[in-house]
This record gives sequence, C-alpha cells and structure tokens, in this order.
Amino acid sequence: MAAVVETQPDLLAAPAAPPVAPPTPEAAKKPCVFFQNGRCRNGEKCPFAHIKIDVDAEAAASAAMAGLAISPASGVRQCRFFAAGNCRAGSSCKFSHGQTLATSTAPALSADTTLLLSRLQTGELPMFALDVECVATGTTHNDRSVAQIGLVDAYGRCVLNIYVQPKKAVTSYLTPLTGLTEELISSRGVSLDEATAMLRRCLPTNAALVGTNVGQDAKWLGLACPADCALLVDLSALFRAWDGQRYVYFSQDHCAKVWLGAVRPPDTSHDAVGDAAVSMALLGNYMRAPDSFKAQNQQRCLATPREPSFAVRHPVFEGVCQGNRRLCKCGAPHFS
Repeated sequence: MAAVVETQPDLLAAPAAPPVAPPTPEAAKKPCVFFQNGRCRNGEKCPFAHIKIDVDAEAAASAAMAGLAISPASGVRQCRFFAAGNCRAGSSCKFSHGQTLATSTAPALSADTTLLLSRLQTGELPMFALDVECVATGTTHNDRSVAQIGLVDAYGRCVLNIYVQPKKAVTSYLTPLTGLTEELISSRGVSLDEATAMLRRCLPTNAALVGTNVGQDAKWLGLACPADCALLVDLSALFRAWDGQRYVYFSQDHCAKVWLGAVRPPDTSHDAVGDAAVSMALLGNYMRAPDSFKAQNQQRCLATPREPSFAVRHPVFEGVCQGNRRLCKCGAPHFS
C-alpha cells in the first residue's frame, strides 16, 4: 500500500555535506569544538584549530556569547552520555551534568550546553524537532514499537508525518495517550525501514535534532550522531530546575504550561507532529529568554502543581504496564 506522507517539498532533499574548505586565517584561530571532545573527523583538513583550551575559560566565553551566566567549575568528571543527549541515569547519575556548580537558586550549565546554545543562536545548524509515538506490543513497559514519526522545522512547520506498521502484533494502541488506532495504522502505516529512509531524506546531516528525551527517540529510529545529524538537543536537560538539593525534571506538557502558557485540554491525546512543534516553540522561547526570565520560569516550574501523568492515572492500561517506577508491577527493568 502506498505510504501517505505529509511533507514540505523544499526540505525533502537533504543537501550533500559540503567539502572541507581550506582554513581561513580567521577560522584557523578558532578552536574546533569537536577536537575538544576527541570527535573531529576532518583531521589535518579541519579548517579550525586543533588546540587544547582551558575548558573553564571557553565555557565562560561561550556563556557570555549566549547571554548565560555560569558559576565556578565543579571539578567533577563530565557525563559523556548527557552531553550526547541520552544519559539514562538522570538525576541519579554519578557524573556531572554540568560544567558548573549548581547553587540554591541556579542549576548548573555544562560547557557542552553553553557551546551548543551559542552554535544554535548563530544559525550555523539547521534545527528540526522530532517526536515519536509508540504502541504496546506486549504487556511490560518495555514492549513498545514506533507507530508515528513527526518532524518539524525551526518554524514549527510539518516536514514529515508518517505512520508505521509494527512488525509485532499490537497488544494495545494506547489510544487515549497516543491518539493512534488500529484503523489509522492499518490504512496508513508503512514499515519502519521505509519510514526511517524517508526521515533520513528529510533530515540534513548537519542538523540539530531537538526533542524531549530525544536520545531515546533517535535510538528507536536508529539515528546516530554524526552520521545522521550533527547534534541531539535534549529539552529535558535544558528545562530541568534545581530545587536546592537535586535536579527536578518535568514533562513537556508542564514546561509548555509554564513557559508558553499552553495547556493540553483534558482527555486530549498526544500527536507526534504537534508535540514536535511544541518542542521547537519551547527551544525558541528558551534561546530568546534573558537569564532572569529563565530563573523565574525554573522556579515557576517547581512551584506550579503538576498534572499526574497517564502512567500515574493508569498504571496498567488494557493489560499493559505504563512504567511508572512507583506503580510498576510488571517487573521489567527501567532504563531511564
């Protein structure tokens, strides 16, 4: 059956990666951010300087460029998974998720985060937001298969909206949560291989891919940096708040409520394209906000009552565990 795909035609063809240009005098003086992390693929052909720099000084400079304030370095070893946007340990990680010490009023910002924000603000990286909706293909909270992929551009316009027919039999479409139904998937679903091939055609390899817990979505789709995109920007890390003792992470709906004044109506399901558009709106708001506004909203996120999640309201739905750590009964491991 032919795939039904909603696209923006001018974004379908991803531009080929440009050849590495000879270094200009100005570029040769600028340190290569990938070399600092041991990930530069251009070697001697790289147009930027391969020099080791003072991380604290560079972080401070980057923070100044991005309009961000940072505090003294913590000296704690950095978490490389957090920098890539896919740390599974969250607030319990034994490595630092910040280059800077957190205070009672301000969360830490990592050197990677400040460099990332400055790169996004220069416009050198095209930005796309990604979201995935999954159906249940078993009874544990780990039995999930991709059933919808949504991709939007930096203006929140839909680039790709595609439904996926899982290989495994579907136990539950989790319709109140996902908005997906058997009729929708049966009539419009394509194979995951077809869907990811279309996604790669839409996504430039030099793009920054944005989303809440986007590392997990990328993993489900087999996307990796730098082969498929330049960076993963995890909004859950950007929008976390420090309560004086630990980092608190929020759902995207809670962040949208506080930062955008957008409230999901009761009994309204999620949608991959709509959620991706909200992700992009949140990032744009964060990048434009002055430090004082960020600090205000972090405190508002902590103070604003949070709506119970679907997993709290329905620990088991249609015989399928929803994975809330406190209420989980299936015994399957939790990975994040």
